Amino acid sequence: MSAGPHDQVSFVLAGERAELIRSAAELEGMSLDDFALVSMERHARDVLADRTLFSIQETDWSELEALLDAPPGGSPRLRRLLDGDGEGGAGGGEAGDGGPGESGGSPAGGESS
Repeated sequence: MSAGPHDQVSFVLAGERAELIRSAAELEGMSLDDFALVSMERHARDVLADRTLFSIQETDWSELEALLDAPPGGSPRLRRLLDGDGEGGAGGGEAGDGGPGESGGSPAGGESS
């Protein structure tokens, strides 16, 4: 398929499909044309990204597999979390570990994202 400098797309919207798309465009504060264009572009990017193939040298692939198969590094907080001892887990934490009550923690004591 060859793209010209000014390709034009034309279609007819009817019934529930038309109402659905018009409502969504209105909620986004966009014209129907702009909404259609943005939506088509987003979907096109998703389709292409799902089909992107990355090439990697065999030695690099082996190195990546080794990293993924290796146990996690020596983070004491991660170890406490994985061991489930309550220290450093959700709602817990020590001074200096970035847990709730320190910068980065949420005011309600939950996990920050």
